[in-house]
Amino acid sequence: LYVGPESAGQGVGAGLLDMLEGLLRDCGFHAVCAEASVNARDFYFRRGYRVAGAQAPNGAWPIAKELPKPPRS
Repeated sequence: LYVGPESAGQGVGAGLLDMLEGLLRDCGFHAVCAEASVNARDFYFRRGYRVAGAQAPNGAWPIAKELPKPPRS
């Protein structure tokens, strides 16, 4: 997930991540696993992701987050 520097700090990335997590939840996924760059790591930490392994040789960090269950109708 990347946004242009001109969009940084304006909630664009957070909105996109919320949409993606909602789509994954709607498809029946219970967790998200991804890799975060050093620059993006804190962004994901603020949104509930945790380190899920050792830093890769390319500098990426494996991250993961359990998705909350969707509300029952």
